[in-house]
Amino acid sequence: ASALSRAESALIAFSASEIGVVYAASRTGMYKSTDNGDTWAQIGTTSSMYILGMGIKPNNSNTIVIGKSGGVGLHCSIDGGNSFPATNITSGFMRQFAWSASEPNRIFAVMGSSTSSLLSSNDGVTWAAVGPTGNAWGMYISPTNSLFMLLAHDNGIYRTTDGGLTWDLAFSGVMKSVAEYG
Repeated sequence: ASALSRAESALIAFSASEIGVVYAASRTGMYKSTDNGDTWAQIGTTSSMYILGMGIKPNNSNTIVIGKSGGVGLHCSIDGGNSFPATNITSGFMRQFAWSASEPNRIFAVMGSSTSSLLSSNDGVTWAAVGPTGNAWGMYISPTNSLFMLLAHDNGIYRTTDGGLTWDLAFSGVMKSVAEYG
């Protein structure tokens, strides 16, 4: 088993459906811990490309979505991280992974340099465009109403109240993130 170097920078994602399971994505690949991060083992994918984005489907921890550098789109493991085949999105950069507690089966990938600024999927393998064209940087989804979303975009802040069917530009200007106040 490999160890995650203490000096290595990594993205961290906790499983919502398995207590103590944590995934880390770094420039050297993917790692998994089953003891709340005390020990780590390398899994699935190694690559010369950095992993820029990562997320775990909240109601199925075997579904792990990653986005690598190089504009290669999304890869998805449906076997808990053993393999990461390409999805139907083969270009662009994943900038954020998101989901709403009110609809945990539907997941989102915020994208840059892709066919859409926001993608949606129910299985992590097949994705559909649901956002405005252009580059997005981050999003907020209401935890109680999955139809309400805000999207930080190169054009400003976009808002939808119908789950992404229509978007209104609520505020103009380049926006790099949307922060939630709790």
